[in-house]
Amino acid sequence: MVKAELDRAGRRLKRLLHDPMGVISRRFSGADAGNAPYVPAVGPFAALGDKARNTGLDRLYLFLSFDCDTDLDIAASEELHAFLGGLGIKMTMAVPGTQLRNGAAVYESLATQGVEFINHGYLPHAAWHEDRYVSTTFYHEMDEAAVAEDIRQGHQAVREVIGRAPAGFRAPHFGHFQEPEHLELVYSLARQLGYRYCSTTSPTAAYAHGPVYDVGGLVELPTSGSVRAPTTILDSWTYLTDRRDYALSEDYADLMIETVDTLIEQGIPGILSWYGDPAHVIGQAPFERAMQHLSARRLVSLTGTEAAALIGTQPGNRP
Repeated sequence: MVKAELDRAGRRLKRLLHDPMGVISRRFSGADAGNAPYVPAVGPFAALGDKARNTGLDRLYLFLSFDCDTDLDIAASEELHAFLGGLGIKMTMAVPGTQLRNGAAVYESLATQGVEFINHGYLPHAAWHEDRYVSTTFYHEMDEAAVAEDIRQGHQAVREVIGRAPAGFRAPHFGHFQEPEHLELVYSLARQLGYRYCSTTSPTAAYAHGPVYDVGGLVELPTSGSVRAPTTILDSWTYLTDRRDYALSEDYADLMIETVDTLIEQGIPGILSWYGDPAHVIGQAPFERAMQHLSARRLVSLTGTEAAALIGTQPGNRP
């Protein structure tokens, strides 16, 4: 009983940190007392839906991707593909070049089964330190020449391991690389490499420009938040309660399910661009519950290339 109360208090605190106005409105609505269900504010998503309609979208889509930053993600990726495949959900993989080479046999096999791989740079994004993995390789700490070289080497690694050039790009730890000059460097190189899209911006970019938008002949697919915390990326790392042994919070599933149900029931179109790390989510009950629910709601799942192709399409030509 005490543990359950502590868990509930912990979840309320996390929601307060992520979305203070949402928690305040919930409190004053009486929902915490069990008097009425909490209805999240969908203002940012309603505006996003308007931008999606202007782009030509008339329904809700899912673009689910996975960043594979450690060796733990290699075997987890195989299990993940089998699990998602059984639910009819597509996965797009962002793997730094060093990790592609470490897990070449697995990643090449996934590619032959239709999994799409995007360029995620070359240098490792994590290193083992004492008793856990810690993040490394931050583009905002590197000069432009070093960033450009890392992107080009990542491109070559995908070609060599996967057997074909990537169609998209995502920067490592991209939340730290969002300034206009950062994005212009990324987009300039992506155009030079012949890419169709990037997915390297935070949810605020979606609210400003839409869930899929053109950046000079290139398509950007910004990441997504949740209706309860619109500007917080709904990814596995944010919602881990244990970052050493990996334990995923129930909030992860609750927020994902609530967001999908709210948008579908209110008829708000768009693209939900969510990502995680395979080792964070495989075998985790919250992730499995969320994916099963998304599948049951018949959310159309797309690869990055398919999502990018939604710009300017007509309904009859969509996936």
